[in-house]
Amino acid sequence: MLGRYRGGKTVQKFWDYLTAFRIGLSNILFLLVFVIFIGVLGFSGGSSEIEDSSILRINPDGIIVEQKTAISPLNQLTGGGQQNTETLARDVVKAINTAKTDDDIKGIFLDLSGMEGGSMPLLNSIGKALEKFRETQKPVYAYGLGYSQSQYFLASFADKIYLNSSSFHFSGGLSLDGLGVYPLYMKSALEKLKINAIIIKAGDYKSAGETFVRDQMSDFAKEANQKFVDDLWKEFLKVIAANRKMSLASLEKFVNEMPKLVDTEPYSPSQLLIETGLLDAVLSNQDWKKKLEKISGKEKEDRLVSYRDYLRARGPETPDNYSDKIAVIIAKGEILTGDHPAGTIGGASLSKLIKQAKEDSSIKAVVLRIDSGGGSAEASEQIRVALSELQRKGIPVVISMGQVSASGGYWISATADKIFAESTTITGSIGVITMIATLENSLEFLGLNVDGVGSTDFADPYNPLRAPNPSIIRLAELSVNEVYRKFISLVADGRNMPIEQVDSLAQGRVWSASDALTHNLIDEIGDLEDAVAAAGELAGIENWDRIYLEKEKTSAEKVIEEIINQAAGDGRAFPGMRLREAIKESEKILNTMDSPQILLRCLECNIRL
Repeated sequence: MLGRYRGGKTVQKFWDYLTAFRIGLSNILFLLVFVIFIGVLGFSGGSSEIEDSSILRINPDGIIVEQKTAISPLNQLTGGGQQNTETLARDVVKAINTAKTDDDIKGIFLDLSGMEGGSMPLLNSIGKALEKFRETQKPVYAYGLGYSQSQYFLASFADKIYLNSSSFHFSGGLSLDGLGVYPLYMKSALEKLKINAIIIKAGDYKSAGETFVRDQMSDFAKEANQKFVDDLWKEFLKVIAANRKMSLASLEKFVNEMPKLVDTEPYSPSQLLIETGLLDAVLSNQDWKKKLEKISGKEKEDRLVSYRDYLRARGPETPDNYSDKIAVIIAKGEILTGDHPAGTIGGASLSKLIKQAKEDSSIKAVVLRIDSGGGSAEASEQIRVALSELQRKGIPVVISMGQVSASGGYWISATADKIFAESTTITGSIGVITMIATLENSLEFLGLNVDGVGSTDFADPYNPLRAPNPSIIRLAELSVNEVYRKFISLVADGRNMPIEQVDSLAQGRVWSASDALTHNLIDEIGDLEDAVAAAGELAGIENWDRIYLEKEKTSAEKVIEEIINQAAGDGRAFPGMRLREAIKESEKILNTMDSPQILLRCLECNIRL
C-alpha cells in the first residue's frame, strides 16, 4: 500500500509539473505573439498617410479566394499545416474602387509575381474594378519577369503589359497552356495494397468515385468534362481577346500554334508576343522605374504603396446607413456535417448564419455566394432547409454561383428564388455517390485476421477491417437511389420542370453556365453584383446596405491574421502542390471509410487557372 501511495504522489507531482509547464508555455507563446505583433507593426512603421502622387501597387499573394480558409493561430504563426497563402478578392477590389476617386493615387502597378492562381469569376471581379479605374484616365500597368496563365488573365485588364528584360522564360514570359481535368486514378495501386473499394452511385456521369475503381477516365466522364473545359477555355480567351483588342480567332490560332511559331531563327518568343499584341514591350528595371516616375511626376522617388497598406491607411468603408440590409453569406469549400471554420461549409455553422439573417429585422434579402463541389448530402439538406425557412418568412433567397456550384452545391441552390451563375461557373453534377472501402485482404496478406461474434448479423457493420456485409451494401444502394430521387424531385420543384426532364439533365453530368441556362438549371448569367441587385428587386427595396454575415473570429485569430498580412511573403506554393492537391481531393472520400456517407461530390469540378 505504501509503495502504491508514493507512486501515486509521484505521478500527481509529475502531472502538476506538466500542467504548470503547459500553462507557462502558453503564456510565453502569447507574449511571443504580442511582441512579434508590435515588432511587425513597428517594422512596417512609417506614417499611415498616403503621399500625394502615389502609385497603388496591387501585389496579391498566393491564391485569390472568396473567403480565407481558417486555420489555428499557432499553425498560422509557425507555418504548420503547409497552408497556402491566400488573398481576399474583395480586399483587392475595395482598394481599387477607393483609389479610383483618390486624388493622391495617380495610377496602378500590377505586381502579380506572388499570385499563385484564382478562379475566373474572382479574377474577373478584380478586372472589372480595374476597368472602372481606367475610366478616370489613370493608367494601369503590369510589369513582371513572366506571367502564368492566371497572372496574364488579370494583367490583360491593364493599359500596358510589360516584360522584365531579365526574363528567361522558355515561352517568352507568357504561359497560355489551356485548362485540363486530370484526376489521380488509383485502381491498380489499391489492388496492390489489396484494398477493396466498392463504389455505389446514381448517375451515369457521376465520376467522383471512378478514381478508385478505374485506371483511366471513363467515356462518360471524358464526354462531359471535355465539353465544360472547352466552354471555360473559350470564355477565358474571349476576355483576353477583348482586353487586348484582338480577334478571338487570331488568339486561338496563336495559342494552338505557339510552339511551332517560335521555332525559328533567331529564337525570340517575347518579340513574337509583342508582334501578336499580347505584350507591349520588354523593359529593363531602369526603364520601368522611369515609367513609374512619369506616372507620379516625382523623379527618383519611390511612391509605391501596397494595396494592404493603402486599405489600412484609408480605413474601412463607410456604409450609407440605410435601414434595409441585404446580407451576403459566403459558402466556400467542401460541405460537411457539423460546425466548421471559414473555408469549409459546415451544415450547422452555415445554418446558424442563415438563422441569424432570419432573426435580424433589418435584413430584407439574402444572397448566398456558393463556391463548392459538394460533400455531405445531410449537410446540404440542412442548409437548404434553413434557406427555405427564410423564404417562408418572406425573405427572398438569391444564389450567386462562383467558379463551381455543383452536386451538393446545386442541391443547396435548387429551391432558391433566383439562381445566378458566372459565365465561367461549373454547375450541375446532379448525382449521388457513396463508397465502402475495406482492408480485410490487406490484413490477410500480412497474416492478420479479424474474427468474433455479434448479437446480430449486422453488428459492427462499417468496420473497415472486415469484409463488407452484403446486406449493408444493398441498403447503401437503396439509400443512394432514394437520395437521387429526392435530388431530382427538389430540382423539379424548384425549377418548375417535369421530373423526367430533370432526370435526363441530371445523371451526375457537369454543365457550363451557358448550357445550364439553356436547360433552365439557372435563371441568369451574372456576377455577385447582379445577384445583389436582383435580391433588392425581389425584396421590393430601392436603397440598402450590403453586409457580409461571417463566422466571428477569435481575438487570437485576428491578431495572428494581422501579423500574417503585415509580413506577407511571395505567396508561392510549395513544391509538389499539384500532387498533394490530387491526393487531398481523393482523401476526402477515403476519410469516410469508418462511417460511409451519402455524398454529393463533384471531384473534377475544382478547376483553378
